[in-house]
Parts: sequence; C-alpha cells; structure tokens
Amino acid sequence: MENETCGSKITVDCKDYFNDKFTELERRIAIMNEANKQALAVAHSDLDRRLEGMNEFRAQLTRQASTFISRELHDQDIRVMQVKIESNSKLLYVGIGILMALQIAMKYL
Repeated sequence: MENETCGSKITVDCKDYFNDKFTELERRIAIMNEANKQALAVAHSDLDRRLEGMNEFRAQLTRQASTFISRELHDQDIRVMQVKIESNSKLLYVGIGILMALQIAMKYL
C-alpha cells in the first residue's frame, strides 16, 4: 500500500486501502458484537440471580405472614384478658376489704 490517499482517480492502491479499512471495520464490529453478547449473558445471569433472591424474599414473607394472628383473634384475646383483669381486680379489692375488716375486728377483740 504505497498510496494512503486517493487522488481524483480511483486507483488499485486506493481500492485496496478502502477494502483494508472496511475489513478492519468489520473485524472491530465483530469484536464489539461478541463483547455485547458476553455482556448480555452476564447481565442475564445477574438478573436471574436477583430474581431468584426476590422470589426467596417473597416466599419468606409469605411464610412469615402465615404465622401472624389475625386482627379479630388479637382483639378477642385482648377482650378476654381485660375481663380476667377486671375479675381479678374485684377479687383483690374484696380480699383487701375482708383483710381490713379482720384487722379491725382483731383490734377490738
């Protein structure tokens, strides 16, 4: 390749020059296409890994939610405990009243 530039006439050297340039460009495009394919494969495997992690997280949340009690059951348990506390409070006050009455009675006897 003696002549790197083209004059007003297309010569065989100029044709060879452009053929070489196009061949080099095709080679570069092929390398870029291969790199893009590899990048897509890596991105695809990374996306699969992330989606698998999301599926595991979703399954964990589903398992966890299945162990929660419902609002209705919670409210019912609270009402039962409130009734028991009220009953025990009444018994405590009655017991204290009886104890005080006994102390007063013991004082005067």
